[in-house]
Amino acid sequence: MSQFRRMIFGVVMRRFDVQALYRAPDEQRAARGQSWRDVAEAIGVSVATSRRLRSGGRMEVDGMLAMVAWLAFRSKRSSASRRNSRCVGHDE
Repeated sequence: MSQFRRMIFGVVMRRFDVQALYRAPDEQRAARGQSWRDVAEAIGVSVATSRRLRSGGRMEVDGMLAMVAWLAFRSKRSSASRRNSRCVGHDE
């Protein structure tokens, strides 16, 4: 299926990649040995929302935004952690 679809007024809109949104927290979940229940709780969404995401179902905007915000937070925290670990012992 194409990533694009034509709207009524001739405007071409890009479709949201639900599978990419599923893969990102799933990779982090697997790396940490967490369950989807753990991840859903950390994100602030229901387990049913994560199941819908996994199956490619429709997402509510609130759940989608919560997942994106959680991923951005994890990414920033991970970057800061890597940056700080490089600085440890630098002045020694």
